[in-house]
Amino acid sequence: MYDSILKFYKTFSLETYPKHLQEKAKLVILDSVSIMLNDGYSERTAALYQQFRDGPAAFASFVQGVTLVSNELDEGNMLAKGHPSAHFLPALLQVAIERQTTSKAFLESFIVGYEISARFGEIIDLKPEIHPHANWGLIGGGFAFAKLLNIREDDAILRAAGLAAQFAFPTLWKSIFKGDEARNIAIGLNNLTLTLLPRLLEADYGSDLENVESLYEDIIGTGFHKEAFQTDFSKYYLEKTYFKFYDSCRFCHGPIDAVLQLIRKIPNFSVNDLKSVVIDTYANAAKLHQQNDANHFAGKFSVPYAIATAIYNQVEDPSTEENIQALASKIMVKEDPSINALLPSIRATRAKIQYSKKLLEHYIEGATGDENTEFLDKMITQKAEGYLRAVFDEECVQTIKHFIFNLEKDQQMGSGFPWNGMQKLM
Repeated sequence: MYDSILKFYKTFSLETYPKHLQEKAKLVILDSVSIMLNDGYSERTAALYQQFRDGPAAFASFVQGVTLVSNELDEGNMLAKGHPSAHFLPALLQVAIERQTTSKAFLESFIVGYEISARFGEIIDLKPEIHPHANWGLIGGGFAFAKLLNIREDDAILRAAGLAAQFAFPTLWKSIFKGDEARNIAIGLNNLTLTLLPRLLEADYGSDLENVESLYEDIIGTGFHKEAFQTDFSKYYLEKTYFKFYDSCRFCHGPIDAVLQLIRKIPNFSVNDLKSVVIDTYANAAKLHQQNDANHFAGKFSVPYAIATAIYNQVEDPSTEENIQALASKIMVKEDPSINALLPSIRATRAKIQYSKKLLEHYIEGATGDENTEFLDKMITQKAEGYLRAVFDEECVQTIKHFIFNLEKDQQMGSGFPWNGMQKLM
């Protein structure tokens, strides 16, 4: 396994990576940057920016890591069962700017980290109570930083990844269901510690990567399946990246799409005539069945709450927290073994709604934002532009877009990025 990783790491270059996936990597970066900057200007995280605005530039990666995941709009990967880039992208961006690397080197490092990280996510089984944030994604982050620093010796590469992997946190689903945001802070801390990685490596710190196997076999996980690691790096995991267009856990998105597609077919739809909704889905989505949520953040991890919010966003009826909770109480979520059998390649949902005196049913596979979504590139770009325009003027928005869409060229990091350090973010 490690020999194949090292071979991929050492031989990787943009010249050997498919052009369409280079473009997809840029879309992941654009999408992520727009989210972490827009959310940074919301009331919810304004206090966080205020607290750290006068600190070292490295604190930018901490705040941006927190904001990137706070609104549940960051990308993810179906095979990895989580979010590879959130664990290291803010830190990689900050260090690339500080060290004035080329944008090409930054892009190559990001892709290397993503492809490796997603593969580790696939072979690691976390304990049921552990959320896949702030843990396995760090392994790929270590390889990304080693690549950015141009580390070439086998042992040094593996020790860099091993040290990065030691920064994992055991974030809990239970905490999320209670509406706590410790998970978001943990992602910020992942990125903050990764900004220290170059200096730690230069001071000759490191850790054997095999040490982390016990972490995922016994401590926060139940399996580290080395034999299942995809050693064929011509099978590109960026192909399975998905993007979010609903601000909730990805497990909620298929159910949202299934219900919305049904109600759009109902003339003069009224929430008052919706009697009940039953969602049949796979196990991880069915786990998010709670109907009475502690707060809005907890609701992002509730299929009933997410569906209720989406329905109110589609109709003209006024939406209040009380209305959303009342509608969520009519929505039931059940695990379907036949849908479980389609995993991991297909995440399916069956929605059944009782509307007035009619029973309607709809089955879908996947969700908006999957790799086969029509006009996905355009949708992501429009999403990013909307978030960036809430923060920057049009000239700055276009500058950011142009820089990211030309990362493969030897631009100097920082010259086109208006967020170099916390001062630029205020």
